[in-house]
Amino acid sequence: MKFVTVVLFCLCNGLLFAQDGKDTIENVIANWNKGETWTMAITRTKEKIESGKPAPPFKFLYKAVITVLDSSADGYKMRWVFQLDEDFKNQNPGIEKAMPVYNGLEFLYTTTESGEFKDLLNWEEVRDGYVEMAMVSMPERRDIAVDAALEQVKAMFSTKQLVEAALIKEIQLYHLPYGGQFNTRRISSAQLLPNPFGGEPMPATATQYLTSSKDGRSYTVTFLQELDSSGTHILMESVFKAMKIPMDSVYTHVNEMLENFKVSDLSHYRVLQPGNWITEIRYSRIANAGEMKQVEEFKFSMIR
Repeated sequence: MKFVTVVLFCLCNGLLFAQDGKDTIENVIANWNKGETWTMAITRTKEKIESGKPAPPFKFLYKAVITVLDSSADGYKMRWVFQLDEDFKNQNPGIEKAMPVYNGLEFLYTTTESGEFKDLLNWEEVRDGYVEMAMVSMPERRDIAVDAALEQVKAMFSTKQLVEAALIKEIQLYHLPYGGQFNTRRISSAQLLPNPFGGEPMPATATQYLTSSKDGRSYTVTFLQELDSSGTHILMESVFKAMKIPMDSVYTHVNEMLENFKVSDLSHYRVLQPGNWITEIRYSRIANAGEMKQVEEFKFSMIR
C-alpha cells in the first residue's frame, strides 16, 4: 500500500487553496502591463520521516520566468517558464534530462483582471511533460505492476481540472493572494474545498490576516489552511474512483492510515507597494499520516 500513500501525498500538493476575507484594509490587485517580464528564484525542499527515521532530504533550485503576453479589461494572458539553476545543474550532471518540466517547459494560462489564476491553456502539453518526467524516473526494466501503476496515474490526469489542481502548484501558489481583500484582524472560517475529482467537497479550516510594514511600503499576507481526516477520507475515495480501484478492497488499510491524517498549509507573501508586486513567498506544508510525516517548503524571491 505504499503506492496509495505516495499518491495521497502527491495529490495533496495542489489541492488546498481557498480565499476568504471581510472588513478589508488592503486589496491585492495586479497592475501589470503587456510585455512585462520578471523572474522568481525558487528553492524547493522535501523531508520525509517514517517510523522515526528521516530519509535523505530533497532540495533543488530553479527559476520561474513570468511574462505578461497580453492585457485587457477581462484579464491577463501569461507565460510561465521553469529554468533549472546553473549551479544546481553543474552539481547534478544530467539533471535537466531527468527533469524536463523544469528545463524550459512553457505554461500558458489566463488570469482575471485582478490577477487570480483562471485557466491553463496548454494543459495537455503540461500533463505530457509530467508523464515524461515520471517515465524517466522509472527503471529501464519495468514489470507489469509498474506499467499498470503508471497507466493509473496517467488516467488520473485525464482532464484539465485535475491537471490544474495537482500539477501547477507553483503557479497556483503565486497567484493565490491576487483578487483577495485582507485585514489586520485575524479571520478564521470553516470552508468546503472543491473536489478536483468532482466528488463531495472537502471540509477544512482557514485563517488569514495581514501585517503592515512600519514604513508603509509593503505588507505581508498570511494564510493558514488545515484539512483534517474527514477531508482526506473524501479525497482518497475520489482518488480510488478515478483510478478504478474498488474501495472495499483497501478500505480497512485506508481507514487505519487516514484516521490521524492531517495536512496543513502555511504561506506568507510579501507584497510591495505601489503596484502590489509579490516579491517574496514562504510556504510550508506538513502532512502527517500515522508514523509518516512529510514536510515540503517553497521559497520564492524576485530577482528581476
